[in-house]
Amino acid sequence: MSVDIIQARQIISEIVLPEPLVEAQGDEASPFTAGTDQAAVIGQDVFAFLAGTDVELRDAIADSALLAQLVADSRVPDPDDIVGWYAAYFTMLKTLGWLVQDGGWSEVSEAGDGFEVHEKIAAIAAVLLGPAVTALAAITATLDALKAASDDSPWITLFNKRSIKGRSARFQIGVVDPQDGGAPLVSLIAFALEAKTVVTQVLLFKVTKNRAKLRTNSSKVSLDLAALHDLAPDVRAKLRGWQRAYIKALPDLELPPPPDA
Repeated sequence: MSVDIIQARQIISEIVLPEPLVEAQGDEASPFTAGTDQAAVIGQDVFAFLAGTDVELRDAIADSALLAQLVADSRVPDPDDIVGWYAAYFTMLKTLGWLVQDGGWSEVSEAGDGFEVHEKIAAIAAVLLGPAVTALAAITATLDALKAASDDSPWITLFNKRSIKGRSARFQIGVVDPQDGGAPLVSLIAFALEAKTVVTQVLLFKVTKNRAKLRTNSSKVSLDLAALHDLAPDVRAKLRGWQRAYIKALPDLELPPPPDA
């Protein structure tokens, strides 16, 4: 399904966002570095970009993901309506050139003493990514970096602030694989956590029976690159002042060499 660029520009122009947290200072510099395996916290999204993903595309993906979050916030302000929020989030991504196939929500069952959220993220990513060894390594390295971050680090502070809503949390984990020069593929996992106690650190939160429920929605996303690049200036203009506050690049990831290297 192709994106209607004229209609998308009209939708973007009509979006009303609150005042940004940081005053815009001309054209914001990109937080990304070319030719590196790199991850970033984008509000409540965490994306790992494999080295072949060019900086322009990293910026376009980050900006469109952030705009989709902010639009969903305005359209679904109830923090308990997690599924409604995600419907608005995915709808906006599709408008911006993300060809999302909704995988449907499923509840993650716990066993024994339960599990910590980061452990289940890694297990679900392994299933979704299958034989994509480098992509899985990028997700694993990103989770390790976030777990190791101090509570006052800019990445974990932003992620927890954006993802946690009292006794619930919603967040997304993704990896962008350039596919050896072909059409890039985004593997995206959405998470919805509902707990009986206040959530303070989502990645280390332990899900146990009768205490919390974790649901996931996993999908492979192809990108309409022409639409994404055509709309990038409109999206960036709408987000002036938001990028610096809500997009934080992590240090470059150190990934093991591929098996055939």
